[in-house]
Amino acid sequence: MISRLSKSKLFKDSIIYGLSNAFYTGLPLLLMPFLVAILKPEDYGLIELFRSLTLILIPIVGLSTLSSVDRFYFDNNKNDYEKLISTLIIFHFINGIVIFILISIFSSFLSDKYFILCVYALIYCVFNQIFEIYLVILRVKQKALNFLVLRFLGVAIDLGLLFGFYYILDVHDWKYRVYPSVISSVIAGLLIVFLLFIRERMPFKFNLKALKESVIFSAPLIIHMISGYILNLSNRFFILNYQGETELGNFSLAFQIGMAISFVYTSFNMAWTPTFYDWMNKQKFNQIKKVRVLIYSILIIGGILLFISWLIMSKYIPNLEKFNISSLTIAILLSSFILLSLYKFEGNYFFYRKTTSKLSIYTFISCVVAVILNFIFIPKYSTLGAAISTFFSYLTLYLLVLLNNKNEKVNI
Repeated sequence: MISRLSKSKLFKDSIIYGLSNAFYTGLPLLLMPFLVAILKPEDYGLIELFRSLTLILIPIVGLSTLSSVDRFYFDNNKNDYEKLISTLIIFHFINGIVIFILISIFSSFLSDKYFILCVYALIYCVFNQIFEIYLVILRVKQKALNFLVLRFLGVAIDLGLLFGFYYILDVHDWKYRVYPSVISSVIAGLLIVFLLFIRERMPFKFNLKALKESVIFSAPLIIHMISGYILNLSNRFFILNYQGETELGNFSLAFQIGMAISFVYTSFNMAWTPTFYDWMNKQKFNQIKKVRVLIYSILIIGGILLFISWLIMSKYIPNLEKFNISSLTIAILLSSFILLSLYKFEGNYFFYRKTTSKLSIYTFISCVVAVILNFIFIPKYSTLGAAISTFFSYLTLYLLVLLNNKNEKVNI
């Protein structure tokens, strides 16, 4: 089975998407030792707060319509599909302006620092989602190498700005990392607008019918995404409220280390999803089961190896001692992200059966569990408490999805 997989398009595309993720999702992890050396924990916490705000704003800015880009590609002709893409890009810009007005109206309830963070997060979301729309188009057209080139270009711009600001800025605080992220997203988004509407001559038109169809398809996923973000991010706001920005920085660093294991599965899943749908249609259930066993094994073994690697590498990271992170916290978070990756594998059955509303219910239940556990554990145990609540909320989500698949008698 392993031999056949290594020669398949699934394996080759997984490698390409793995490289893409190494550049993109792996960037915070690669920069971690450098940022730890020059930033205070409270500044690291504000950077993580910026990331959290972007994740919360994404389903609000686009109403989860990004999910329709790949699904509608197989249903629409070229003209209708171009109408959809143009409409979604215009919709993101319009929604971004509306949300900016709302943030400005309620700015009196925010400190200047948090208001600026919200505005930067909004700008990042609008242009980043336009960039992501084009990347989805490349995926459904099976242009993995083009995907890799564009992803690499976006990361290169981000890194170039990061090191440029290192010499420009006199003080290295949270702005040092946020500025490059925002500016690079704007550049990447404008590049896509140029490619689509000038180079490829796509009509720049807004089609209300296309928007309605996209929103109707994506509506159940809005609850799913918002619940998922609350599930993943609520611990940050509890820590910020009960423990302050310094402890938020400590947890943010531990969280990034723990989520390193999800990089493995995310890279695989980008290539696995279309293959999974095809194999389900062709009833290749035995092959799916073999891949399932392989993925479970890789994630568990990979988590153990990552924890051992952290114990070794942590001794050589400069100034790490100013971050108060225990090895137990890292171990719990690594286990949490193994569970999250396994949930995503099992969750593919919901998307195949188009029962995303049920998946949204399970995500919401896990979200409620996370909030309750955060309220119980974080005031008393701080970052360790946040790790514990993360583990049990992800465990709840995984078990709900797994039990549903067994009750539905899907081939697992």
